Amino acid sequence: MTKSGFALSLSISIVLLSLPALLQDADRTSAASDPSHSEMRIVPACPVGGSEQFTKNLQIIYFPDEGGAIRNPQSLTLRLVFNGRSWRDNDRTVGFQRRDDGSWQASVPLAFQWVYAIWYVRDEAGGQRDDNDGRYWDLVFCDTNGKKLSEGIRYQAGGHAGSIFSDDIKRATDYDQAISIIEQSEAGAHGMLLYDEWVFKFKRQNHSEREHQALANEIRQGLALPAADPDYLRQTAMFLVEFEDAFPSELVEQAVEISDRTPVPGMPSMRCELDRGHAESVENPAQRAKALGDWLTKYPDDRAYRDEIRKERLEALGDAGEIEAAEAQFRDLELQLSDEADLYATMASIYIEHKTKLNEALTLLDKAERKLLAQGESSGYVVVLSGSPDENRAILNVCRGEALLELREWPKAERCLRRSLHARDEAEAYALLADAQEHQGKWKNAKDSYLEASVRSSSRDQEYVEQFVRLSLKTGTPSPQAALSELEGARKRNLDAQHYKPSLVNLPLPDFTFTTSAGEKIPSSSLRGNKTVLDIWSTWCGACVSELGGFAKFHQSHPEVSLLLVASDSKIQQIMKVFRSQGISEQVIVAADGDVERFGNNGVPQTYIVDENGRIRVLHYGTLPDVVSYLEADLAAVKTGSPTR
Repeated sequence: MTKSGFALSLSISIVLLSLPALLQDADRTSAASDPSHSEMRIVPACPVGGSEQFTKNLQIIYFPDEGGAIRNPQSLTLRLVFNGRSWRDNDRTVGFQRRDDGSWQASVPLAFQWVYAIWYVRDEAGGQRDDNDGRYWDLVFCDTNGKKLSEGIRYQAGGHAGSIFSDDIKRATDYDQAISIIEQSEAGAHGMLLYDEWVFKFKRQNHSEREHQALANEIRQGLALPAADPDYLRQTAMFLVEFEDAFPSELVEQAVEISDRTPVPGMPSMRCELDRGHAESVENPAQRAKALGDWLTKYPDDRAYRDEIRKERLEALGDAGEIEAAEAQFRDLELQLSDEADLYATMASIYIEHKTKLNEALTLLDKAERKLLAQGESSGYVVVLSGSPDENRAILNVCRGEALLELREWPKAERCLRRSLHARDEAEAYALLADAQEHQGKWKNAKDSYLEASVRSSSRDQEYVEQFVRLSLKTGTPSPQAALSELEGARKRNLDAQHYKPSLVNLPLPDFTFTTSAGEKIPSSSLRGNKTVLDIWSTWCGACVSELGGFAKFHQSHPEVSLLLVASDSKIQQIMKVFRSQGISEQVIVAADGDVERFGNNGVPQTYIVDENGRIRVLHYGTLPDVVSYLEADLAAVKTGSPTR
């Protein structure tokens, strides 16, 4: 059994069946085929995924008496995730049924789009968990010829490189293992996964000049091969274009030039890709709009990115406040993308942001909703409507509410904002609703809406609390202290209503060395001996900034817990500006790209609860609905959970 296959000492059996009647024979066959691993009852087959002939059902059998970590199980549950975190409806919690031989069997229905699965087992009654010592169990699906699917291999390798499958399923980052999985696959050395392999090798480095040079030399050697495969050349060039700032410009140019000698039918040239990246990376919106326009002029026949670039240019023109130019770009796009709801929502949001042509914005929002009802989710480059259909309709109603507030049509604004709340449960939506209600003299309703805004994470948290207290006093609350007491009770009820229950993990803390603005080094080893809340954020991330006040408030209430607010991809002056705007006095901490990468490719924000032994016990990806309440619940769970070493 290879390193990239199932981990040794498994206590899970995977049984892939067309007929349930085969189950007992399959168990006997798999046990007899490898007596040295009797805990591995596996039928030697691969589930088919990614095609109409997909396997319909997956049987997973757990043997707690033959190597399993759960003792005397009472009620077992399978926690399984298909593919990657970005997929919708890919998270499963399936109950096990106990069999006569003491094993437990779970049946998982499959769908054609699944190409990879990862899981663990937990005992709901006893609070035990078996995740194979943090390795979990996983399975790459196959094509109809029994060959492992490249996309499944990519998900498997990505899991070892830090990708997250769910809040309770994350492997320790091991780039060597990720690289090994790709190299042992047919799609590795010269196939579609070579790009991933280069990325993992790059991120495995400690970002020293010597290691950069070694990787650059390895790439040069491959480019110099007289019979280099065109796929190898293109995948290598794609990697260098993506990470061009880390490599000599002459090497990037060499790879692009060599790759473009053998064009790939239907694919843009690597020169086109390189120029696109340059245009998109321009920070100033007006200059970015010009660079994107120049790209469109240079590549008039491009079919892969033309509409996306025009949409990006529309967004940049809106950010720059160039309304007439944005309108012209919108009209041009409408000729090609007349069915795209997000196009109309984007132009409407530009009008609303700049408080101009608000009635036209409302017309565009109505058109966007009609397109949304006809088409479902948005596709391509999305600016405004990036959620599910329900979430997108809620976004449209929030936009309507903002426009109607500017038009002083308070009742209409209130109705739109109320319709948004079932799918857009955010502080800002409640605050806008409160504004509409207060303008109508509905003081009690406005107070309640500000209360709802105050119990949700937001960069304007303090403002919403002040408004809640003001209206509380206006509506009969005897004192500010009584209002704040009501707020704390609401926060607890809000947490209880979400049924939040921390999921404990036991993962090693990656090696890192963060740096404060004063030049002080904070190595990962320094976290041992004290509980720590570690938040990775960035100044460009609005959701990250909205949480900072909550973290600071938590630290004021719990000074015994260390707090590290670690900024990535941000300059010290930018961080200090954000801190000042949020009234935060925490020390400024920055991280190099290499340090952040060791936590995985999970975007921002990322929040980790680290115990006294330097082990990650709880992790969150994305914003927390209520920072203080969630962190307090996390720490309580760590305190009562099994100790680490």
